[in-house]
Amino acid sequence: MFGKSRKRSHRTRDEGMGGSSSGSGSKQHGNQSEKKKRFNTLGVDSQLEERRLEKLVFGDASDVVANLDIGDDLDLDFDEAPEISTNRIRPTKQSNVSSARALSENDSGVEMGDSSPSSNDVDKDSGVEMGDSSPSTIDIFKKREPVWMDEDDNAIQVKQAFQLQGRKLHETSGSRDTYSGFLKGKYESLMGTPRWAELGTSSNRKCDTDSDDDEVMQHSGPFLHHHRSQHLGKGLLESKHLRDLNVDSNAEGPIISATEFHPTSTVALVAGLGGAVSIVQVDGKSNTKLQTVQFERYPIRCAHFSNDGTQFLVGSQHHGHFFVYDMMEGRSIKVPISHTSEVTNMKNFTMSPDGRLLAALGRFGHIHLITAQSKEWIGSLKMNGDVKAISFNKDGSRLYSHGDGGEVYVWDMHSRSCIHRFTDDGCIVGTSLAVSPNDQYLACGSSSGVVNIYEGTSIYSSPAPQPVKIALNLVTQISSLKFNATSEVLAMASVDKENAVRLMHFPSMTVFSNFPHVAENVMRPQCLDFSPHSGYLSLGNNRGRALLYRLKHFGNY
Repeated sequence: MFGKSRKRSHRTRDEGMGGSSSGSGSKQHGNQSEKKKRFNTLGVDSQLEERRLEKLVFGDASDVVANLDIGDDLDLDFDEAPEISTNRIRPTKQSNVSSARALSENDSGVEMGDSSPSSNDVDKDSGVEMGDSSPSTIDIFKKREPVWMDEDDNAIQVKQAFQLQGRKLHETSGSRDTYSGFLKGKYESLMGTPRWAELGTSSNRKCDTDSDDDEVMQHSGPFLHHHRSQHLGKGLLESKHLRDLNVDSNAEGPIISATEFHPTSTVALVAGLGGAVSIVQVDGKSNTKLQTVQFERYPIRCAHFSNDGTQFLVGSQHHGHFFVYDMMEGRSIKVPISHTSEVTNMKNFTMSPDGRLLAALGRFGHIHLITAQSKEWIGSLKMNGDVKAISFNKDGSRLYSHGDGGEVYVWDMHSRSCIHRFTDDGCIVGTSLAVSPNDQYLACGSSSGVVNIYEGTSIYSSPAPQPVKIALNLVTQISSLKFNATSEVLAMASVDKENAVRLMHFPSMTVFSNFPHVAENVMRPQCLDFSPHSGYLSLGNNRGRALLYRLKHFGNY
């Protein structure tokens, strides 16, 4: 009984469940139909909205044609435009619709006659056939326009921007002008229009880029350095203290009496009272020693290269001979001095620029002349009082001498006679002389530390000419005077005081204020010399050092 009742209850429950499921099935079918109708309605609306947005953002074919309207920009009348072949564009009013269709189908916007690429017929960048198209058609597609513009910038006026920044607007500035235009005009008035902001054609910009590249490729050095002026400026001198010339040898003795640069090679000699002469390679970094020649018990007072650079000569104060060292053969030659010539020593001599003579200072105002080739005495010149300094002009045709009495003698080397003499202004004893390589200036140093600068032509007009410049920068006797190769720098030095060296600029005739440096002590300068192209300056002092300086305005050597 209980089993039958259980089966019956199960059956009624199943029937009830079946009825409810059929009812729910009919309800689900109705809901699906309603959702389908609603989905179809939303799909149509979304499609319409999507098309409307695409039209706003990208535009349609008519907008593309309107954007290609070039008549306003280039003043071209499409009705009067020249007819072009079918393989090119026809910019006429009747073909606007067909052009729009072509633009919608092809991204390039150009109907191509041949699909094969050709560098002679088709421009790869724009897709325009370049075979025989007119210049106006090509310029249309090469016109450059801004890629992006911010419309909000045009809405900001100058007055509003100044109020937000708390600035006062000048009356000259228009309050209704746009702030971006105001800033652009201000920048262009100060800096001009930069090249990158010019909206020229791509070909022009390419040519500019190529020209810039060519200019860059012409140089191999630093690109940020400024171009040097052809003439040396006054005031400050660009110089650098390098390693000493004799840093590898230090065998010349406690006092460097002579330092000189080779006339053709990057070589210099350094000589001292120790009797040694060092030949060094001048590079400013290592200054490698090439050779040291020792002259026994011969304190060197003067040393010079020969004009051809194959020999150097050394002289002393207490010996009646001098030495000639042949650098090609590597041997030294002792040259005795004839007693009949009245030449007692060779403590101070100089070589003539033409390479023919050697002039040595003697006693009682004598200037002895010796041939540079055979080293023989050929004659003497005589001035009143003792001679203290001599100097040749640039071609060796004239010799200037200075000494006791403050008089300067001018000698003609062809006739070996005095052609003129004048009194050095304010001088009692002359101690040094220097003639500029261009023969424009004559510098005379005295025992009181005064240096008088004369013009080369004015000294012949009067027996007492007036100097164009009186330099009072040193207070002790002037022992060294030397012009550089370009006649733009005059070096002055005195052996009687430390740091007593100055460089004077020409033609301003003012002293460089930064040489020597305030934190540097060059001690007592005994000798000095410029390299052939004035790139280096050497100073020998009383501490056994041959100081080397790089003058950056001039060439390497």
